[in-house]
Amino acid sequence: MKIKNILLVTFVFNYVTLTAQVEISGVIKNHEKWSNLIIVESIEHLSPFERVSIDSIRLDEDGKFRKRFNLDSNHLLLKFVIQKGDDNYSIIEGNQDNYLYFTLEGGEKVEFVGNADSLYYSSSITSKNAVNNLALESFRDLRKGFFHLSRKREQSPELYSESEFMDLWMAKIDSIKPKLLTKILNNGSLSEQYLGAYLLYAANFGNLQSPVLKRKSNEFSEAITLGKSIKQELEKNEHNKLNNFAVLDINDLGRNFEDLLEMDYTVIDFWASWCRPCRSANQSSIPKFLQTFDNSVGFISISTDESKEKWIKASENDSIYWSSYRVLNRQLIEIFDLQALPQYFVVNKSGEIQFHTITIHELTSFLNNRKL
Repeated sequence: MKIKNILLVTFVFNYVTLTAQVEISGVIKNHEKWSNLIIVESIEHLSPFERVSIDSIRLDEDGKFRKRFNLDSNHLLLKFVIQKGDDNYSIIEGNQDNYLYFTLEGGEKVEFVGNADSLYYSSSITSKNAVNNLALESFRDLRKGFFHLSRKREQSPELYSESEFMDLWMAKIDSIKPKLLTKILNNGSLSEQYLGAYLLYAANFGNLQSPVLKRKSNEFSEAITLGKSIKQELEKNEHNKLNNFAVLDINDLGRNFEDLLEMDYTVIDFWASWCRPCRSANQSSIPKFLQTFDNSVGFISISTDESKEKWIKASENDSIYWSSYRVLNRQLIEIFDLQALPQYFVVNKSGEIQFHTITIHELTSFLNNRKL
């Protein structure tokens, strides 16, 4: 009998007792593109790099699997990942997303059915009373634009250059952020609010700061690790000034940051050679931005690269012609969370922050509203 290319996952648990016996079973067609490894993760931190693997599951030679294990109430939001090709962990984004999100909230019996290719977009929940998981399933509608854009580029690579593709990708990220915010604020299930915050943090490249969200910070439970992580992020102290700090030019000559602020408003662009969206902006978005605002706004790029050689090479490859410096102040990088890049600050002559964003699109909108 031929095995269909489907995934069937069943969860049975009692959430009230704070522990849950979970049984995951199903079948996946084990063709050459996929390994026989499945990983189940608990999402307990906002950062996608802080993975918490609960268990792994091996498919048998027929592509079937079954696994039982106990989970506590901290494992409210989980991720199911099918591995591709070999046993090295990988997350696939675009039109072949190899993961899905699910929750234990509500004590339901949950069944997923999906195609092994593009699991995130093809999976569906078929069990009764799966209200909370249906809410999580609705998040993928926000990402369909990424699916179609990736598929279009895959089918016709000549349609977009690398920088054009990144501009379109960033525009789609901008478009889903207000929708994610609505998801968090709509007082749905806790798992729905958690997933909204988790995805919004990723969309903001490691920044969840929002005056609107801060009013909800006390609603995120400290008893659950992910809720505590969200609450801590929302309660971070706000800094309203880029205090004076030293930057280095290409000849390693130091300059005081505030001495560079000659215009009424200056955009400070923090970037790094390893940051792909930054490099795309250097090659496309920033030159267009500078043409738009000409001499009405100052613009300074500051690299967080520790290596001078990498900074210079990236600057030359990206044809950076505007003011460009490098900063080695690790404390400044930590305070403003500059590991997540790019970040754009609009400051006045005193270094006081007037606006902060991670996209040129939002930066342009802010300055246009100021009629600059």
